[in-house]
This record gives sequence, C-alpha cells and structure tokens, in this order.
Amino acid sequence: MMVWLLGVGLAVSILIVSTRLQKWERTAAELAAGLLLASLPFVWIVFQDLPLILLAATAHAWLLLLPARLTLGRLERPFLHGSTQQNALIGVSVLAACALLQAWRPTEIAQTSLVLWMTASVCIGLFFLGQLWWNTRRYRLHAPTDSLPLSRLPTVSVCIPARNEDHALVECLTSVLASTYPKLEVLVLDDCSQDATSTIIRSFAHDGVRFIQGDTPADGWLGKNQALDTLAAHASGDYLLFMDVDTHLAPHSIEHLVHYSLTHGLEMTSVLPQSRLGVSAATTFGTLEYFWRLVLPITPKRAPVSSKLWMITKSSLIHLGGFASVSRKIVPEESFARRLASSQMYRFLVSNAAFGVTTAKRWNSQVETSIRLMYPRLQRQPMGVYGLCAALIALFVAPFMVLAVCSALGLTGPVFWVSLAAVVLLLLNYLLVLARVQPKNWFVAAFAWPIVVVQDFALLVTSMLQYEFGEVNWKGRNVCYPVVAVGRLAYVPRQTKR
Repeated sequence: MMVWLLGVGLAVSILIVSTRLQKWERTAAELAAGLLLASLPFVWIVFQDLPLILLAATAHAWLLLLPARLTLGRLERPFLHGSTQQNALIGVSVLAACALLQAWRPTEIAQTSLVLWMTASVCIGLFFLGQLWWNTRRYRLHAPTDSLPLSRLPTVSVCIPARNEDHALVECLTSVLASTYPKLEVLVLDDCSQDATSTIIRSFAHDGVRFIQGDTPADGWLGKNQALDTLAAHASGDYLLFMDVDTHLAPHSIEHLVHYSLTHGLEMTSVLPQSRLGVSAATTFGTLEYFWRLVLPITPKRAPVSSKLWMITKSSLIHLGGFASVSRKIVPEESFARRLASSQMYRFLVSNAAFGVTTAKRWNSQVETSIRLMYPRLQRQPMGVYGLCAALIALFVAPFMVLAVCSALGLTGPVFWVSLAAVVLLLLNYLLVLARVQPKNWFVAAFAWPIVVVQDFALLVTSMLQYEFGEVNWKGRNVCYPVVAVGRLAYVPRQTKR
C-alpha cells in the first residue's frame, strides 16, 4: 500500500507543481502521467474487496485525465491550472479514503454498512418524492378563468431557429399558425441549412411567416446563439417566444402563457413539454433530462430551464445584455433565467394536456443534446463527473443489483427489505415523472429505469471525453470552446415589475 500511495502522492504533487511552471509544464505533466500509470496495477494488489477495487481503480484512472488535458491545453490556462489543482486534490482524497477503508474493514459490520447504503437510497427516493410533489403543484399551469381585453395584450414574436429541419418544420409552423393569439408575428431563421429548410420557410410566406437568412457564426459565437440573436434583432414583439422545431403548440398555448406571465408579473417563463410520441425508443429509453428537472430543488441559484419553449420580454433581454453577453454559453437561456429568478421574475412551468405544449424529440436527438449539455453544466470538472457517476451507480443502480442478489440467494433479512423499499421508491418517482411528461408510454418506460440510469452514466462520460479530447457537434457544428465560464453576470433588478 505504501508504494501505491507514494506513487500517487508523488504524481499528484508533480501535477500541482506543473501548473506553476511554464517552460517545463508539459514535461512535468507527462512525468505525472507516467507515475500514475505505473502505480495503477497496485490497486488490484492493495485492495481485496470488489467495491473498493472499483472505487479506487476508477478514481485512479480519472486522475490520468488531468495530465492529459494539461498536456493538450485546449482550455484557457488560468481555468485549466485551477481546475487541475482542485481535481487533483479531490482525486487523491478519494484514494486516501479508499486506503483508510481498506485498513479498517471489520467484517462484522459489513451487513450494517450495506443496510446504511440502501437506506441512503431510500432517503433519496423519499426526498425526490417530496420535491416532485412540490414542483408539480407549484409550477403547473391552469387554464385562465378570465380573458384580457385586446388593448392589454402585448405583441408576441415567435422565433424559430431552423437548421436542417425539413423533417419537422411543416408540422411545427402549422401548429404555430393555428394559434388563437391575436397579436402574433412568426419569424423563422434558416441557419445555413443543407436541406429543403429554406424552401419550406418561404412556402409559408403567404401565411405571414417572415424568412430570415442566417449566417456563418462569427468568432466567439456559437451557431445557435447567433441565430437566436439575429431573430431577437428582427423581432418587434413585446415578448419573444423561442421554440424548437420539434415543439408543437395547441391553438390556445400562447394565449395561456401570456396570461400566466402577466398575471404573475413575470419577465421570463419556460415550459417543459409533454411527449406526443407513443411506444418508441425515444420514450422508453429517453434520457433523464426531464426527470432531474422535476425531482431536484428549484432555487434562485438553480433555476431549471426548458430550451424547447421559453419566452422573455424584449426589454428584459436587452437589460440583461442580450445574447452577446452569453455568446459562448451552451444554454444561453439558463443565464437569463438564473438572473431573473433571483428577483422572482422567472418561472419554470410544466405543460399538461390542457396547455398543449408537446414535443417529439427522437432518441438520437436526446443523446446528442445530453452529450452537448452535460459536461459544461459540471463546469468541465473531471472529478465532478466522477462523483456524479459514482452517485448514479451507488444510489440508483446498486439497489436493483442488491435486490436481485438477495432474491437469487433467498435472503430476506434487513438488506433485502431496505433495498426493496429503495427500488419501489425510485420506480415510483420515475413513474410519476413519466406520467407527467410522456402520458402515452409511462407504464412501459418505467421498467427501463436501471438501463436509462446506466445510459446517463455512459453519456456523461462520453460528454467529458468528447469535450476534452474530441469534438461535440450540434447539427454539424463543433460547439467546443476554450472558455467554460466567464463569470456569472449580475442582474440589476428594475424599480418596478412589468
């Protein structure tokens, strides 16, 4: 164990020191990588218990990412150096904890530890259940009982960026044009498509749809962010409603959303849509993006956003600096929502059958979106990915494995009953979320929970590796940029709410 700890400690020390060097930084990083590789086989010698072997081996392997990204140097140096130091310290702390557990491993408390482990999963399930009840009650939409006079209704600009969307654009525009809202303009931007998107947009000109030609992204801009900025510049409405092409609206959706915003004095809202698909790969093995938004706490510092459909007043968008202030943000609307939520001027909403906002996002599109969003949301911190992956497996997959082993061996002790309770609670949470966001396939999809969790684990690791060492493409454009976080922009509340 001493040889292993010495090798890891020396490697981490060299790694941290290398961030203070300039001329010799690459050499020091390569030396640290060599020491980590040389000490990796000792993990299987030092540890005897399979859980500790897996935990230590993965943490050790994760540390190898740090000298690799330091050598590659794709990120800005100040961020890269600070991130390397923080992640190295976290990684060596995990390995030290594993060594302590190996040295102190009384066999008589093994079953108790397993019970406590499963109890933690039960507690997570209960917490999620309570949070889900609160979020769905707090952020559900009701049809308005009154109507606003025409003179009080603001104008709304529906802004749709489209890039290679000829498979879904006709249905989307048809649903928007069927809207009953009286003060509406529709703008669609062709973001340098290579298919028939441009022709389809122009074919709706006689219905009042305005065609806007996009351009190649300028330096410092992500493609979609520039498309949204161009749409905002051409829009004349009091409210700007941004939506994806695979999102559909009911005739009254815009009217209900505007009424809700005016009634609650909101500057920005976003709507989590329901899936309109039946039994398919997209609904059975879809990612957990919607699940996390509904079961995690919603606070001013963690304001979830649905990019499928969101609406903001044009005056607030300008006040917040517009899209120029978030030109490199992977999800620019999250920045606006966070700043407006601090003054209670943003609301995250969940659609229902009465509200009528739906989506038909395919499974491969969900996978691409997850890879594009996951790693930036963790601020490109490798040990953050490690911790989240470990939590996913330990708290959401392990109870199913423990229950299966206990059932196979015929064990009916405390471990069996606690793991059964954890499994029931986790499935109940997932089932309730599915019933809300995909009512046509909730029962079948609920049984795919362990597979979907493992899928999210794989997507998280894939997102990290592609951002660090490859490319992450969105509709044919690489979205990897060296700047991860340029600092949170402060929002200065206005004197009066809208």
